[in-house]
Amino acid sequence: MLSLSEGFIKVRCLEAALALGWTVQEGAGRGPDGDVADYAVLTSGRVVWRRAPRRLRLHEGSSDLAIVDPFEMLLEIKARPDHGTKSQAQFQQMDADVSRVAQSPQCALFFVFEPRIYLSFSGEKSEGRGRPAVAADWFTNIFPRLAAIPYEQWLMVEAHRDSNDLLLGFARCRHPSAADTITVIGARRDSYAVREAE
Repeated sequence: MLSLSEGFIKVRCLEAALALGWTVQEGAGRGPDGDVADYAVLTSGRVVWRRAPRRLRLHEGSSDLAIVDPFEMLLEIKARPDHGTKSQAQFQQMDADVSRVAQSPQCALFFVFEPRIYLSFSGEKSEGRGRPAVAADWFTNIFPRLAAIPYEQWLMVEAHRDSNDLLLGFARCRHPSAADTITVIGARRDSYAVREAE
């Protein structure tokens, strides 16, 4: 069920980040002196928010999750289930996320698939309905076959995108009352998360 909602995945990521003592940033529009953001930290078991000038952004588009302390990182989140409104490959959206990750060493991706929809991305889909998506080529050339992805450990794959090298991790997880999920994480090989001391 994890793959049904990107919002649910974001909430879980936010909860984990706050529990680790990290500071998260949520965009809050434009103030009189420029772009502002809301910053959240966990203090004495409570989430505490403060508004201040925005610190972290992408050159184009927006990320799903931003961490600003103790390091800076932008995270792109996508989910593709086998059922429901998100059960189409929609390669263009995920392709745009991969492109952003390739262009920014501060950006990472976190994708969750169920098995049948994953076959579209690995090039194993047997149905031939519709035209092949132009953006599908990168995925079908890079994503390993479903049977090659191990359970509960990572299969690391190197990929090239937009003149940069990416490192992608693939893992499969069993769930007692739902379909397996395939998790894909990735970033540029030269990515940096920890900020140097000022």
